[in-house]
Amino acid sequence: MKAMQTLFMAGALLLAHAATAPAHASDMTVRDQVATELEKYHAGLGLSDYTWTQVEVILKSGIRERVAIAQKYGLAAPDDPPPTLDAQQRKQLEKELKASRKTTEGRMERYLDKDQMKQFEAFQDERYQAFLTHLEGSNGN
Repeated sequence: MKAMQTLFMAGALLLAHAATAPAHASDMTVRDQVATELEKYHAGLGLSDYTWTQVEVILKSGIRERVAIAQKYGLAAPDDPPPTLDAQQRKQLEKELKASRKTTEGRMERYLDKDQMKQFEAFQDERYQAFLTHLEGSNGN
C-alpha cells in the first residue's frame, strides 16, 4: 500500500501539480489526480487500447523513477510546500528529472508516431513547467 501511495504521490508532483490542476482538484485524492492526468494522455494522444496499455506501463515506470528523485530532495507530498533548495541542489534535481524524462521519451518513441510524440512532449513540458513554478514559489526565485 505504501508503494502505491508513493507512486501516486509522485504522479501528482510530477504530472499534475496543483499549479495546473482544475480548481476542484484539491478535493480529489492523489490517486484520482494521477488517473485524471493519465486519462488526458490517453485521450490526447489518440491511442488504441493496446497501445495505451504499453504506454501506461512506461508512464507509471517513469513516475516511480521520479518518486525516488523527488524523495531524495525532500519532496514529500503534493499538498506540502516543497523544501527550499539551494542553487546546486535545484540544478541537480532538474538534471536528474530531465534524464528521467529523456529515458521515458526514448521508451515512448516505440509506440508513438511523430505527431503523437510531439503531443506527448508538449504534455511533458506543461507538467514540468508547473513543477518548476511550484519550486520557484517556495524558493522565492
